[in-house]
Amino acid sequence: MEGKKRQRWRTFQTRDEAEIYEARLRLDGVPIASSRLTFGEWLDQWLATDRPPSEATAYRYEQTVRLHLKPALGHIRLLRLGSGALENFIEDQKQHGYSVGTIAQNIRVISTALHCAMRRRLIITNPVTLIQRPQPRPSKTAHWDAEQVKLFLGAVQRSPLASLFITTVATGLRSCEVRALREEDYDPPVLHVRQKVRRVPGRPTGHWVFEETLKTRYSRRTLTLPTFAQAAIATRITGKGGLMWHQENGDPLFHYECQLELDRITKEAGVPRLTLHGLRHTQATVLAHLGIAPQIIQRRLGHSKIGTTMDIYAHEMPGEDAGAAAMLEQIFGEISKD
Repeated sequence: MEGKKRQRWRTFQTRDEAEIYEARLRLDGVPIASSRLTFGEWLDQWLATDRPPSEATAYRYEQTVRLHLKPALGHIRLLRLGSGALENFIEDQKQHGYSVGTIAQNIRVISTALHCAMRRRLIITNPVTLIQRPQPRPSKTAHWDAEQVKLFLGAVQRSPLASLFITTVATGLRSCEVRALREEDYDPPVLHVRQKVRRVPGRPTGHWVFEETLKTRYSRRTLTLPTFAQAAIATRITGKGGLMWHQENGDPLFHYECQLELDRITKEAGVPRLTLHGLRHTQATVLAHLGIAPQIIQRRLGHSKIGTTMDIYAHEMPGEDAGAAAMLEQIFGEISKD
């Protein structure tokens, strides 16, 4: 007697539950998220168990989740979060006036959280891969030309932060890098960039965090200083070690305090207002105009890819193709005259 395969029936209260159960069966035993687990609940688990090594990054993730992701998407079940919901989220953010950069950051956090869920086999695919991500346009940072830099350097000597500004102009360091420099980082004539400093908000007053994980793997670098920058830094060397520039209590300088002083000096010097990041851009732009090789500029700025440097500064290299033009003239010039 041949045995018959026994059918088993199971009922569900809703069609959604039935479809989820069917999807689980198709996975052939691969673990999957509970059908009731919401995206908001998963975000809480993710933040608790996969905290990034950088405290500043962890704080940024927490803020993004609290202010943007959970209010808009937290109620959706993790297994039901698809590309349509994400596209609606992007459109809703645009309607509320958020910048493309903010929206792109929010999507990056969503993608990171969902990628973790994939690694744990809670979901099959990451729906972020199915959408068109918003792409922020590269911002054109203001900068000074060589003559304006000379005017600034003449006026900055009267500032208590003169050595900090001169070092920034001479190296192109980021604000978080130059404010983290210690006496131990200076080994004449070179400066070692080893860490950055950030202010992590919190209650009641927040706290400072020094991080050896810099923006890119090329940000940890050694820079040769011009003589005028060596003279400026020498005024900050006490032999006791510690931060070169600091508040009276020994804490790092606030970014905004440096910016206020920079604004005062630029006004006195009669040059256009510039941000601290603009000083970084100025150093690279001046070098580009002088014909310094892009690879050298890349290393001084700590860019991870030469393409990043070229995208930003290629238009600042007038006459770079003059050699090519001269060669074409030599080969074809006489023919065109005939």
